[in-house]
Amino acid sequence: MEFMGYRYIPILGVRPAEMKALEELPIQTKDEMLPYIVLQPWLSAKELASTVARINAAVGERSILADIAPEGVISGKRRAVHDAFDLLRVSDNGYANYLAFVAENENFIPSVQLADLTQLNPQIAGLAALDRGVAVRLHEPMLPYAGDIAARFAGQIPGDKIHFILDFEKQNKEILIKALAATQAITAIRAHLPDCSVSVSASTFPDSFVGLDYQDIFERQFFNAVNEAISAENIVYCDRGSARAEALGGGGGQPAPRIDLANLNRWNFFRVDDEDDKLDGFRQAATNAVASPSWDDIGIWGTEYIKRTSDDSESDIIDSAAKCTAARINIHLHVQATHGLEDDGADVGWSD
Repeated sequence: MEFMGYRYIPILGVRPAEMKALEELPIQTKDEMLPYIVLQPWLSAKELASTVARINAAVGERSILADIAPEGVISGKRRAVHDAFDLLRVSDNGYANYLAFVAENENFIPSVQLADLTQLNPQIAGLAALDRGVAVRLHEPMLPYAGDIAARFAGQIPGDKIHFILDFEKQNKEILIKALAATQAITAIRAHLPDCSVSVSASTFPDSFVGLDYQDIFERQFFNAVNEAISAENIVYCDRGSARAEALGGGGGQPAPRIDLANLNRWNFFRVDDEDDKLDGFRQAATNAVASPSWDDIGIWGTEYIKRTSDDSESDIIDSAAKCTAARINIHLHVQATHGLEDDGADVGWSD
């Protein structure tokens, strides 16, 4: 696995908006990214195979980094798929069930499971035998132990087949002060694995949009600070694909119609609060977005979806928060994955 062959590693869940956004990307864009997908049941499906099928439909059976959602994250009525996920989380024999599952799916690259550190050494042995490379995702509380964890891999798996993701989860603009902690953790990791590649990640997408017309993408600023501190050595941009680190709770009624535009360094929000008819509200929001200075008609599914909503099309338009989210994520994924690429004239346009 050549981690440095990718320009972008978005952390995504197996949820409708994220899977739709990923599926509708141009082929060339998909080739530039390595999605880190946290597996969970697909909607109300009863079998784990439905999750795998939905992911492969979205990525075209390209490589992904495959993690397992913690037990508390997976909700809904208990069914057979919950039992399957419970088995994947069993740590016995170095998470043997999880490794067997990954082995059955040739395009899945494992993410080391860290819930039971007593099983880390036998798990590393199993990962080495699988020989597909491995991702190591460390949340902020684990960063002081980053060097110790990296030391376990030394001599077992070549460093250039290991990718560390330092995931700061939900953050705000204050994330920039975390750059020093990230840099220190990377230094500790590379004391044992000098050839490994790394990413830093977070989610700074806002929770409230009242009176908010735009917000800087602080994840990109955070990456730039860490990138400079480590002299741009083997680092890949990573974020939550403009999704939140966790779902919002219920209550509060339906949100006001809104259209989001994702540029490289800023999200722009077009919200309509005073429209009684929600459909008219989404149409007005889309019209405002297309007419704004931040509009960039890049010809992909997300921008076409917004244009169709603004031009009074009768079907398949953005008329819900979920569809707005899918369009935003689609645009964000494309922009971040293709940042810095020269236009070679290839057709990346979307057609119905």
